[in-house]
Amino acid sequence: MRRFILNKIKKIKKFLIYFKSNWREIRLLLSSKSLLPWNNAIKDQVPWITFEAKKWLEKYLKPDMIVFEYGSGGSTLFFQKHGKKIISIEHNRNWYKKMLKLLKKKDIFSNNYFLIEPEKPLNRNNKNKDNYSSHKTYSNMIFKKYVNSIDKYPQKYLDVIFIDGRARNSCVKKSLSKIRQDGIIILDNSQRKRYQESFLLLSKYKRIDFDGFGPYRFTPWQTTVWFINNSD
Repeated sequence: MRRFILNKIKKIKKFLIYFKSNWREIRLLLSSKSLLPWNNAIKDQVPWITFEAKKWLEKYLKPDMIVFEYGSGGSTLFFQKHGKKIISIEHNRNWYKKMLKLLKKKDIFSNNYFLIEPEKPLNRNNKNKDNYSSHKTYSNMIFKKYVNSIDKYPQKYLDVIFIDGRARNSCVKKSLSKIRQDGIIILDNSQRKRYQESFLLLSKYKRIDFDGFGPYRFTPWQTTVWFINNSD
């Protein structure tokens, strides 16, 4: 019993330290009202990234920018308001139908919204992780068509590439040749160890890590922006 009580006290102390050191962003999270059960990224028309990343992005985006995103949702509606053109790729059929219905209702760019589902591979080479998702639901599937969907657009055509879907390392790798001079690549949840491959791939480029809280969850995470210089 004594050990149980001591462990509880230790956990409470740890929580209080965490709460104190993150009070500013926790207050921002509470004031955003995003934790209320009836609020979500679609309703609020916001990208599900950290608060600081969203704040920075709102200042960065210009009306003439062309945005490509892997993974649709609140970010789709957000970018549509801030950019000239938004191209969105979705892998989940049910989510795609829901979003497409909403986009048509709002009379928004539904002709640039595409469903590209994963395929079951004939053989899975464990040494080659390209085009695979770490999500257990898709452990025996390949996202090659999804990742390569960006190939239909010209080299250095896009101003912003937002990656918040499946097979993210492969999406980062595929995106490099499509970014315009001084364009940006955004990777959400970049604190995850499995995305270190992307950090190595983009190591020569300047980056900003936006660590902290964001909407709809009571734990912090990281969104990273790379500034891609394609002059060479």
